[in-house]
Amino acid sequence: AEDGIRDVAVTGVQTCALPISTDERIAYGIDRGGDERQQLWLLEPGAPARALTDDPAVIHDWGGWSPDGRSVVVAANDRDEAHFDLLEIDAATGARRRLREGRGIVAAAGYRADGARIAALEDRGHCDMTLLVLDAATGEGAARFEEPGSAQFQSVRWASDKRTLLALTTL
Repeated sequence: AEDGIRDVAVTGVQTCALPISTDERIAYGIDRGGDERQQLWLLEPGAPARALTDDPAVIHDWGGWSPDGRSVVVAANDRDEAHFDLLEIDAATGARRRLREGRGIVAAAGYRADGARIAALEDRGHCDMTLLVLDAATGEGAARFEEPGSAQFQSVRWASDKRTLLALTTL
C-alpha cells in the first residue's frame, strides 16, 4: 500500500496474531476448531503463507523472533504430550533444534537483544513457576527466582540494555 501499511487477512480458521519480525515477516498461529493445537505459519512480503510447523497432534506456543530474524523460539509438546520443550526453528528451512526438555508447561518469553540468551517460564501449577535464563546456543541455563509453590510471573521481557530481565511477579 502507498501509506506503508499492509492489510493482511486470514479467513476460514481461528488465528492468533504474533509479533512482526524486523524485516516485516508476520508469524501467526492457527488451531483447528479451538483444539489449542496451534500450528505456526509465516507470511513474508510478496510470498504466500507457509507453515513453520505442521503436526496437528502438537501444541506450539510462540516465544519470539531471534534478533537477526533467522529463527524463532517456541515451546512444543512434540516429545511428550504432557511436557513442553523449548525448540528453535529456522525460519528459512523449518529445521528444528531442541534447546531444552521441559517438565510440565514451559513457555519461551523471548531472546535477549543480542541473541545470546532466552528467557523462559516453567509452570508446575498454580503459583509454582520458575523463571529460567538459558544460553541460546546450548539451552543450558539456570533458574532465577525459584520459589517453589509461591511464585507467578507474567509479561517477561528483556530490556534493551541486554542485561535486565523485566517481569510482573508475585514475589
